[in-house]
Amino acid sequence: MTDLLANAESLWKSGDYVGAWAATEELEPIDKEMEKTAQRIRARAVRRCGILLQEIEKGHGKNKGNRGDASPISITRKDAAAEAGLSPDQAKQSIRVANVPEGDFDCQTESENPPTITNLAEVLKCADDKHHRISCAEYCHARARHHASEENLDEVKRWIAAAIDCWPDVRLQLVDDDLLMGMF
Repeated sequence: MTDLLANAESLWKSGDYVGAWAATEELEPIDKEMEKTAQRIRARAVRRCGILLQEIEKGHGKNKGNRGDASPISITRKDAAAEAGLSPDQAKQSIRVANVPEGDFDCQTESENPPTITNLAEVLKCADDKHHRISCAEYCHARARHHASEENLDEVKRWIAAAIDCWPDVRLQLVDDDLLMGMF
């Protein structure tokens, strides 16, 4: 099990995001913490696949009119996804995950119970839900406090930014937080 997880992480670090995604699917949820780590790796891999696909301009019929065995005029997202080994549904899902705001994505994936890829792809649908955004901001605020206790300024800044991305009104809580403000 640990070898599978190490393999998934190695694939992720090497840039083989589709491979990392596939490797995490092989893991069995025997150890809850290991499964949470696998879910986080899977989420990052899926997001990165979506980001890479978004870098390719949409097809919009670019290759229509090709005759016979002529090669395509240009590569489409669909072609790139297929070449990478993604099904059409996986390609769409990865683009949905890539569209989740970075702050929301970080809050969700780093939470105590990371969401499934399907749930993560649904984040945009509830992004206007005030309760969801406040709980996400509160989580990011707690992570900032945790890193403040370890005196890790870079992580504190990252989590504060994520908290503000989730819910701008959290700024009032941050200003009143002596632990966090003591670092600046």
